[in-house]
Amino acid sequence: MVNFPAKELTLAEKPPTKSKRFFRIAKMTAKVAGNYATTKAGSVFKNKKDTAASAFATHVLNGEIIADTLGELKGAAMKVGQMATLAGDFLPPEMIEKLKILQNESPPMDFVVVKSQIEAELGSSIESLFDTFDEKPFKAASIGQVHRATLDGQELVVKVQYPGVDESCDSDLRHMRRIFKLTGFAYDKKIIDEMFEELKRMLHEELDYTNEAQNLRAFQEQHKNDPFVVIPNIIAERSSGRILTLSFEDGIALDEVREHVDQETCNLIGENIFKLFGRQLFRDHLVHGDPHPGNFAFRKDGTIVLYDFGCVKRVSERYIPLYRDIFVEGLAMRPEKMDEILFSFGVRKEGSDPLPISFYEDLIEAVIPELTANKIYDYKTSTIHSNTRELVPKMRRHIFAFQPNPELAIVDRLVLGTHNMFRIIGPEFAWTELLKEQLEFVD
Repeated sequence: MVNFPAKELTLAEKPPTKSKRFFRIAKMTAKVAGNYATTKAGSVFKNKKDTAASAFATHVLNGEIIADTLGELKGAAMKVGQMATLAGDFLPPEMIEKLKILQNESPPMDFVVVKSQIEAELGSSIESLFDTFDEKPFKAASIGQVHRATLDGQELVVKVQYPGVDESCDSDLRHMRRIFKLTGFAYDKKIIDEMFEELKRMLHEELDYTNEAQNLRAFQEQHKNDPFVVIPNIIAERSSGRILTLSFEDGIALDEVREHVDQETCNLIGENIFKLFGRQLFRDHLVHGDPHPGNFAFRKDGTIVLYDFGCVKRVSERYIPLYRDIFVEGLAMRPEKMDEILFSFGVRKEGSDPLPISFYEDLIEAVIPELTANKIYDYKTSTIHSNTRELVPKMRRHIFAFQPNPELAIVDRLVLGTHNMFRIIGPEFAWTELLKEQLEFVD
C-alpha cells in the first residue's frame, strides 16, 4: 500500500474527451470502410482466388486497426471486440485472430484519474474514505479497473469505472455495429441490429454499478447453500453508480491453477465449475454472463471465487427445456432431432430448408464420443476444440440457414467460456454423470 501522491495530470494521461473519443472511433470506422471499399473495387479485375486473398488481407489489416484503437480507448467498443472473440461466428476468423489481443488486461488508467473519479462519486477525499489505497491497479479491464484498499482493518477491492465510458456507450456501439455490417460476413443487417440492441441493454446494465450490486446480492442468495462458491460482500457506503467497493476474496488465477494445486484438486475445481454453471442455468435460470478468466479465482480446497456481476442474464424459462433437450439428444446420438430443437430456439431461420442429417451427425461425432468414451473424461487430452475447428469450413456453407438469438447470447458465451476454462485447468471428472445431475433440475 502507498500514500496518496500529489501529482499533476498531464494531457497525455487524461482519458480522451467525449468529442475526441468520437473522432478516434469515427476515424477507425472510416479506415475500415475505406479498406473494404478499395478491396471490393479491386475485385472487379481479379480472379476468384486473388479476390479471396485480397479479402483475407483486408480482414487482417482491419482487425489490427480495430484492436489498436479499441485497446487504447477501452469502453463499450472494446467490450464488443472482446465478446466477438468468444462468439466468433460474427466476424471473419482472420479478423477474430487479431482481436484476441483485446482479451488481455488493458493498460491501466492513471491514478490521478482514478482518485478524481472516486472523490467525485463519493463526495469525500480518498484519504478520508479509505485507510490505505494502492495506486497500482489489481486488475484493469475494458470499462473500469480494480484497486486494493483497506478500511478499519478489512481488506477491500474498489472497482472504478473509467470517466466518460457510460456517456460514450451508445456512440461506440453505433460505430461497432457499422463495422460488423461492413464485413459482409454473416447474417443480415436486421439480425445485427437486433444483436446490438441486446448488447446496448446489457452494457447499460453493466455500466450501472448499482445494478451490479443488486446482481451480486441475487447471486449470494441463489448460491447460499452451495459451499463451493464464494461471493464478495458489498461495502454500500463506499459504492455508487460508478464505484463498487467489495470485500477482498483471495484466490488463484485461472492460468496459475495447475502450478499451485495437484491433479485431484484440479478435478474438484472442474466439477465445481460444472456444477456452478449447471445450477445457474438449469436450477436458478440466472447466469453469470462474462466468462473472462479474470472474473474467476480458485482456492486449494476447490472453492470458486466469483467476481464481476455486471453482465448477468435471467434466462427465459421457455428455453430451459430446449437446452436440456439438445444435451439429451446429443448424448443419445440422435441428430435427427437437432434441426427441430434449433428451430424452437429461434436460431434456425424460419422458412429455410431442413439441414441434412449429416451436418448434425458430424458435429455430434466431433464431441460426444470423446466425452462418453470413458466414464472419467480427461480434459488435458481433449481434442474437442480441434475436432470442431475442422468442421468450420463445412459449417460455414450453411451459415445463412442460421440467425443469432439475442436472448441466448450470454448462455452461448457461458458454454464457450466453461470449455476454455477446462482446457486451461485440465480436470478429469465424470462429465456425463454431472450433466445428468444438473438436468434433473428441469421439470
